[in-house]
Amino acid sequence: DVRPWLGAANAFVLASTAVETFSNAALEAAASGLALVMTDIGGARELVGSEGRDWLVPPGDVGAMEKVLVRLASDPAALREVEATARKRVLEHFSTRQMDQAWCDLLWPEARRSAGFAA
Repeated sequence: DVRPWLGAANAFVLASTAVETFSNAALEAAASGLALVMTDIGGARELVGSEGRDWLVPPGDVGAMEKVLVRLASDPAALREVEATARKRVLEHFSTRQMDQAWCDLLWPEARRSAGFAA
């Protein structure tokens, strides 16, 4: 259970330099209300959306990561805004309800066609 660890954190940092398709750990962190600071690889852009692009840094750019973390540590209002944005994005786009609907939207036309109904 990672909830106690996430609850004790001020932000979630994912500094991957290798290809990462979509981070479930980052998704869980955002859902718990943590600000996401991530390297701009794999599914990071999809996860943070356009609202969170300021918190993505180039892979391997330690200076850029430091700059973002220092800004969040020194600006509580910015930290709260990033936290709220991350949580809102997860709830609107990656909740169980949203994911179930996306699967239904994808599979329903094929299921109807396979059963002999018009699309």
